[in-house]
Amino acid sequence: METILDEANRALNDCEKAPEKLIGMQEKIRQLEAYYTGNLWLKDYEYDEKGKLPADLKRGVLSEDAVSDLLDRYKEALENTEPELKAVKPTLEDLWFRESLMADEETMSYNHAWGGTIPFPKEDWEDWYDYWIVNHENKRYYRYLKDENGFVGEIAYHYDSEYDGFVADVIIFSKFRGKGYGAKGLELLCKAAKENGIRVLYDDIAIDNSAAEMFIKQGFYEDYRTEEKIVLKKEL
Repeated sequence: METILDEANRALNDCEKAPEKLIGMQEKIRQLEAYYTGNLWLKDYEYDEKGKLPADLKRGVLSEDAVSDLLDRYKEALENTEPELKAVKPTLEDLWFRESLMADEETMSYNHAWGGTIPFPKEDWEDWYDYWIVNHENKRYYRYLKDENGFVGEIAYHYDSEYDGFVADVIIFSKFRGKGYGAKGLELLCKAAKENGIRVLYDDIAIDNSAAEMFIKQGFYEDYRTEEKIVLKKEL
C-alpha cells in the first residue's frame, strides 16, 4: 500500500501534464481506499503503535492524514479531468457490446429492483435496431459512448407516457467506471436532447441507487419520490 500511495501522489502531482497517469492509477487507488476505510489499516496502525512493525519500515500510509488527503486530492482531480469521450451511433453488428453490457451483473446491479441483467440475444438485434435507431420517430435516441480504446457504455432517452416526457438512460460498463464517464455521458445526452428540441429530461432511479448524486450534479433535481424510486428532472 505504501507503493500505491507514493505512485498515486506522483500521478496527482503530474495530472495536469499527464492525466493518463491518473486514469491508469484508478484501480490501485480504489484498493488503497478499501484498505484505509476497512479494518486492515486500523490493525496495521495498532501494530505500529505497539512496536510490532519493523523499525525501518516506511510509514507514510499509516499517517492518519496521508491517505485521507490523497483521496480528497484524487476526487478533486477527477472532477477537473475531462475524459475524452464521444457519442457514436452503433451499427447492427456493434450490438455485441450491448449484449455484453446487459449481461454483466455488476454493470446491471443498479437495476436490481427491476430484475438486474437483461437478456439481449442476437436474434433480437435487428428488431431492436429498427425500433431504436432506424425508425426512432423522434421519440427515441440511442448512442454508444466511446473512448480512445473502444466502447465503454451507452446513453439513450425515450418518450414515456407516465411522465408525458422523455426519460434519460446512462449505463457505463462496470470495468470502465470511476473515470468520470457517467457524468460526461449524461452531459452528452443532455446536449443531444436539447439539439433535438427536447426541453425537459426525466430519470427514474431506484431509491437505493447512489447514481442520483451524479444526476443532481448535472443540473437535475428531485421532482418526487415513491417507496421504490426517485424521479429526477432537468430543464434543458
